[in-house]
Amino acid sequence: MEFIEKLKEEHGVVVELLDKIGATKPGDENFRQNMTQCEEILIQHVIKEDSKIHPALEKAAEKNKKLSKRLKRTSDEMAEVTLCAVLFFQKYSKDTALKSKKKNRFTTDFKNLRKVLIERVKVEENYLFSEYEKIAKKNAKKGKKLQIN
Repeated sequence: MEFIEKLKEEHGVVVELLDKIGATKPGDENFRQNMTQCEEILIQHVIKEDSKIHPALEKAAEKNKKLSKRLKRTSDEMAEVTLCAVLFFQKYSKDTALKSKKKNRFTTDFKNLRKVLIERVKVEENYLFSEYEKIAKKNAKKGKKLQIN
């Protein structure tokens, strides 16, 4: 499924950018460029998931208690991941923050962000995307397209 493959490619780009961010010094031009690009890709990626993947899964979960419970858990986890990412980018995207004592926490904050994003990618690729593909295939067999608002 082309849409899912595109989302997986974006995951790869985000991980690549995270590696570049981790390899550069906060404040470098490459650091700022990679931070900006990573943040933009993450925002657009979440918008795509929220507009297509999650509505389809939520609709299917209305008739599937196991899926409903899993979605509730992954939704709660995503809220935590989003908060972690937003706080990180707010804190380290500005030069003024990098010149302050916050710089000393960068390594710890970066490792935490990278860890939670990598874990989220695994959940999406190993569970959410495969569930979405099952729903899409099931609907295709019935001659229906996924109804997305």
